Amino acid sequence: MGGHTKGPWKAHEGLIYGQSLHCDLIASIHSGCDCNKTTADMASAISFETSHCNTDLIKAAPDMYETLRKIAYAPIGKADATHGEMLEEITKMAIRAIDRAEGKE
Repeated sequence: MGGHTKGPWKAHEGLIYGQSLHCDLIASIHSGCDCNKTTADMASAISFETSHCNTDLIKAAPDMYETLRKIAYAPIGKADATHGEMLEEITKMAIRAIDRAEGKE
């Protein structure tokens, strides 16, 4: 297994790309664009807003993965950091990753 496409990932018109908008297509997010569905089926498809949120979440996946790897395996804070200081740094890292996943960064 070769692993996932390295981040950061980019979004453009419902498409998720790696480093190149021309050849690194990772995912396509649609809000009911299946030609084989009936009108009634398409009406129950996910909304444009939900599709946009899904795009933000998928685009943030590599960063969230790296944040979790740092939390799990890398030293957190200064060498003499207290548990409270380390927890504060971990919380900041998690909040940044969540903000990116929610499209706030």
